[in-house]
Amino acid sequence: MAQGDIANASGFFRRAADLDARYAYVKAAQATALQLGNTEAALALSNPVLQTALTEFGEISAERAEALAQVAQVLLIAQKPADAEKLLREALAVGEKATGGKDEAQAQRLNNLAAVLRSAGYAEAAEPFYRQAIAIDRDAPDGVYPETATRLANLAELLVATGRAAEAEGLYESAIKATRQAQGPTNPELALRIAALADLRRGLGKTEEALPLYLEAVEVSRVSLTPEHPEFRARLDRIAGALRSIGKDPEAERLYRELIELTQGALGKDSADYARALNNLAQLLASGDRKPEAEGLFREALAVLTKAQGAESADAKQVAANLGAMIAKQP
Repeated sequence: MAQGDIANASGFFRRAADLDARYAYVKAAQATALQLGNTEAALALSNPVLQTALTEFGEISAERAEALAQVAQVLLIAQKPADAEKLLREALAVGEKATGGKDEAQAQRLNNLAAVLRSAGYAEAAEPFYRQAIAIDRDAPDGVYPETATRLANLAELLVATGRAAEAEGLYESAIKATRQAQGPTNPELALRIAALADLRRGLGKTEEALPLYLEAVEVSRVSLTPEHPEFRARLDRIAGALRSIGKDPEAERLYRELIELTQGALGKDSADYARALNNLAQLLASGDRKPEAEGLFREALAVLTKAQGAESADAKQVAANLGAMIAKQP
């Protein structure tokens, strides 16, 4: 495990559990099977995990609460949410009695139960559990636990989804602060949370406040992902589109041009992704007074897509339509 070889570690944990079925060994075998995506093996270990926790530590113990929560996670991945919800509720009750219900493990159980309820369409029922988890986080020794930021962001997402974006703004701000504090300024999740706050402020009409956040999200992604990462290109594209939507064309153009350069370097000038990047920049230029430059980009994108996918592909047809619409508007 220390060397990162989870596959071999999982096999040894399972052998150890076969030789001596104690909780620590069975729990580790299940956890590593889950990490490897072997849901069937993890499910098969569910009863042993629960039974050994009960036998070794008793009905009311932190270990049994931990076991219930871990098996619930396996059931969630196995798409058995009703069974998972039942175990999570039991884990919360056991944790409350065993430790007072004020530790990070209890906060994560509350978060997980909220997530189950929300995914089932019960947002109203989920919200109090998110809030209880965050209340526990506020009493953390250093102000935050490693997963505090995730719990804050989860509640913010729920509020946005239920039409309460203004209430979510402060939660996203707290999630960003907690991410920096607990995980550092280059954590991959940081850029996503900054961009989420930017999206929220854009939706609230606070475009001038959204702009610096979008640009910060790009720079954090540049460090945490590196420009060679495909996800970095995807974020450039998305953020450029968001900037264009709020009228920040110069900033959007700069990102689109960087996207074109990176895509060319990574995939070549014959790739469909390169053509899509050309098309996006062309649309931006066409909306201004730079139609001749836009036309050249549209035609290059169309040529690449025709060669790569065929003239009848959806992408090629869209670029042709964009070009046609621009030409039709010219005097």
